[in-house]
Amino acid sequence: MTNDSTKGGCASGVRCSKNIWPRHFIVIPLFIFFNLLLLAGCGDITSSLGGLSLSPASVTVGVRQSQAFTAVFQSSSGTLSQASPTWSVSGNIGTISVSTGLYVAGSTAGTGYVIATAGTVTGQAAVTVTANGWIAGKVTGERDTSGVDSVAVRVRGTSYVDSTDPTGHYSIANVPPGDYEIYTDVTPIYESASAEVTVASGETTTHYFLLTVRAGVPEIPTTTIFAGFSGQETN
Repeated sequence: MTNDSTKGGCASGVRCSKNIWPRHFIVIPLFIFFNLLLLAGCGDITSSLGGLSLSPASVTVGVRQSQAFTAVFQSSSGTLSQASPTWSVSGNIGTISVSTGLYVAGSTAGTGYVIATAGTVTGQAAVTVTANGWIAGKVTGERDTSGVDSVAVRVRGTSYVDSTDPTGHYSIANVPPGDYEIYTDVTPIYESASAEVTVASGETTTHYFLLTVRAGVPEIPTTTIFAGFSGQETN
């Protein structure tokens, strides 16, 4: 009697072998193949970035003075993210830390650029190195101890001037080295004040003004409280 039943693809009673490759012989080549396709499709990842934005975008620095720069990636969609680029300088304007972005100006005046590079993406900031200096400080008054707003501070005999901000601070830039007299304008409340200062190349000279109240300006009324009575009086 003939038995035609089969088991596992082989006739009963007949010895056969299955030539099956181990699975990893197929999986690994496929994995490599699809990854190569993925890389070919992506190309340079940094090419999808819109560019590098530097801060500050432009700056004037005194000779031998330092300035820290930072950079952010800006994608083509406008998304920003912190960047850690490689830093360099073009022009004979000083040196910069390759990794931190701390720039130190040279000893002579000039113009150039600080450059940040990440992959194929670059960004740059314009830098002017000046041999001139700055005069900066704060203006306070007898009635405004936290600072006098919108008072002009001038360098006598020149056109250099700056007005104080709401906290009383001022900064007059690009003043050639030398000795100067600086003064404040008269205000409805305060007298003018003046001082002698010396400006050094590439450095900031600091001076603080304390303004006195002009004669004839009314006193500020104060409130005096007595038992059972409240009223105003002028000191």
